[in-house]
Amino acid sequence: MSYQFLDLEGSTDMTTISGPPADRTRNRPISETLRDLLIAAGSQTGIDSIFVTSGGQCALGECDRRTGSTRHDNGQAADLHLIKGGSRLNFTRASDLPTIKAFVSATARLGATGIGAGLSYMGAETFHIGFGKRAVWGGTGANAAPPPAWLVEAVRAGWSDASSALAGLPEAKWKADDFDDLLLQSDEDEVEDIAESVGDAAPPVID
Repeated sequence: MSYQFLDLEGSTDMTTISGPPADRTRNRPISETLRDLLIAAGSQTGIDSIFVTSGGQCALGECDRRTGSTRHDNGQAADLHLIKGGSRLNFTRASDLPTIKAFVSATARLGATGIGAGLSYMGAETFHIGFGKRAVWGGTGANAAPPPAWLVEAVRAGWSDASSALAGLPEAKWKADDFDDLLLQSDEDEVEDIAESVGDAAPPVID
């Protein structure tokens, strides 16, 4: 691993990850590095499990089973649900938002560089977390909404605290006053097939 993610002091339970569904275009596993990052972020913020709705895909030019941008190539990004207490977290629900923000901040602090969420993007229960060009976005297309304020706040907090987690890596060189340049209404590299990421798949929910 390139990062020391699994410092789970204060955490009593390890977050589990499942998915992506076999029938999805992006049905390949996410990378070990991303998997470790998500487990660490989830375990540090009280997430019970993460369900990957859209995972890895072959690199551009290697096969025809792919969709959207190159961010998901070789498992370097995931679209996912966060599950706690048997339910998917929803950022429009006030009781869920603090946990979602904490998780997003943790992923940013641990090294995630591409983070997206928005009602008009993949709905209130699906989040894009991964690597690639540093950016934050709230949708795709020319008329996409800007990233929601809570997402901007969470990512800013995580990246502001990233220097220790990213010591010696290029991403550590970003400056706080450059942050506004990274906020995108629509990331041109992140042209998602929304049906691929949201779809009908759902994680097992325990009543």
